[in-house]
Amino acid sequence: ILRQIGVLYGHGYKLSAEERRDHLLLHLACHTAPLFTPRLSEINHVSRNTTLDDLHKLRSCLQEKHGLALIVSKKQGYCIEGKRLALRLCVQQLLQRNLKYSDTQTETRIAGVLAAYLDDFSMDADRVKGVIEQGILLAEYHQGWPFTDKDKRVLHYMLAFSLLDSLRGGHCDFSAPQSALLRE
Repeated sequence: ILRQIGVLYGHGYKLSAEERRDHLLLHLACHTAPLFTPRLSEINHVSRNTTLDDLHKLRSCLQEKHGLALIVSKKQGYCIEGKRLALRLCVQQLLQRNLKYSDTQTETRIAGVLAAYLDDFSMDADRVKGVIEQGILLAEYHQGWPFTDKDKRVLHYMLAFSLLDSLRGGHCDFSAPQSALLRE
């Protein structure tokens, strides 16, 4: 049993095509340094051709479902362009989908990606986690009812991603109706 668990957590585990694209999307949404094809292939432990195919499918999905563009340049590598709110909603959907029926490995992969990029900003992931957990408890108190465990997990990772996105200079512009709704 321990040997099989080691296989699941090791580099020998092969991600499905959807898991690979989600993993790439999370890295592309969080990156602090340019990401080029060799590094993206390394991230998912797949060939260059597989990575290019995954990027092609990811590009189509981002454009059709979220109005975002996956672009590539010789200096900046791959990056996602579009409205910050659309990117955050895209990541939120990714988190909800991945955590809905997640196993420990999926959640560990998400936590690892966010922690690594927070570390690039000298942010201690454990300290950030504690602050987010306090914020969630406070929100529960003010609402008068508790969040489900899955809601807490999605909120935790979404808030960590939003912090990271803000540290990278990404700020959402809300319309007047959106701002009013958020205040409510």
